[in-house]
Order: sequence, then C-alpha cells, then structure tokens
Amino acid sequence: MLLDLDGFKAVNDTYGHDAGDEVLVEVSQRFKNSIRATDVLGRMGGDEFIIILTKCEPINAEIIIAKKIISAIQKPILLKSNQTVSIGVSIGMASGSPASTVESIIKAADEAMYLVKRQGKNSFAKI
Repeated sequence: MLLDLDGFKAVNDTYGHDAGDEVLVEVSQRFKNSIRATDVLGRMGGDEFIIILTKCEPINAEIIIAKKIISAIQKPILLKSNQTVSIGVSIGMASGSPASTVESIIKAADEAMYLVKRQGKNSFAKI
C-alpha cells in the first residue's frame, strides 16, 4: 500500500510546519493502530507512507485494512494550538508474484494511488 495524505499541504500552509509535524505524528499512530502486528509501516517522505501487508488472509484483508485506515484518518485532529484540522488519505494497493520486483510493486501501487487522486481522493484502488 502507498498512502498519500489529502489536504496535508493546506495544513502546512495555514497552520505552519509545526502543525504539519503534529499531523504526521498523529496519522502515523492512526496507521499503526489500523494495521496488524505483522505488517510494516514506513514513511516514504513528505506526506507519503508505505505499508507492507503480510499474510493477507482473509482474501480481502487489504480492503478491510484500507477501509479501517480511511475511517481513522477522516477523524479530526486536534493540534496543540487547539485548532482542529481534517485530512484524508488516498491509498494505492498492488501485489506481486514471485517474479515481481519491489520496484515494480511500488510503481503499481503508486499508479493506483494517483488513480484515486484523479477520481476524487480519500479512497483506495488496487492494480
């Protein structure tokens, strides 16, 4: 899964980079709370994250997790300044075969994420 925050730039532009950092910390925790102990969460840079799902059982585990993430991220975030901000998340998902490279899987997830962005954001797609 590649995840890109929707509306994050507006938070940085409106409330400053310290507020943006608060949002990144909070969404990281929400991502962590939405995945399983066996999954891996990482920040690619800026407001883009990667989640590597392991053992995708039941068959649609990735869809269940994507919906859980979207629901968690949609909840307002209270900043230290007592301002409340709301953001969303666009999620692109891809899986590979034994012959797939990490790069090809990430590229496919990136394409799926940008498909979500073009279709209105705050959702998920799988390629």
